[in-house]
Amino acid sequence: PGSLEFCKSAVEAAGRPESRVVVNATGINGGPECYPIRGQLLLVKAPYIKMSYGEYNPKDRAYPTYIYPRRDHVVLGSTYLEHDGDKEVRDETTADIIARCAEFVPEIVSAPVISELVCIRPGRKEGIRLEAERLEGGFHVVHNYGHGGAGMSLAWGCAGNVVQIVSQLTVPQARL
Repeated sequence: PGSLEFCKSAVEAAGRPESRVVVNATGINGGPECYPIRGQLLLVKAPYIKMSYGEYNPKDRAYPTYIYPRRDHVVLGSTYLEHDGDKEVRDETTADIIARCAEFVPEIVSAPVISELVCIRPGRKEGIRLEAERLEGGFHVVHNYGHGGAGMSLAWGCAGNVVQIVSQLTVPQARL
């Protein structure tokens, strides 16, 4: 992503050969500096949980604990394992998440597990890359990647910034 070939391929795939602005929001494939961050979480049936809980500054940053009630289930989490792209559910991680969440809500140990999920998040040492890059051939690439585990939280704001950048790049320039 971010190459002239990427841009040509993107505008062709979109059926918009006249386009000269391409948004690179390809997550973990955003650039060579990206790496996987493994997150495992659980969905459980626990209708008695009505409030969110979380420990976002744990002693070991790789193991944040949170409990998020949703309409039909409760999300329990998680892990934040940098440079780990394994997509398989780990039973020991499931047990650890339940134990950590039970420190907040002891009844959680008997909640039926609906699903166990592994998410591979796009990490980047420098953090989010949100900027435009000019390429030969009159193309601009707007990069938007490297959100780590905060993609869902940051999506709306970053998307708004992308729209502003694209708008600035596509407004016809006045000629003097």
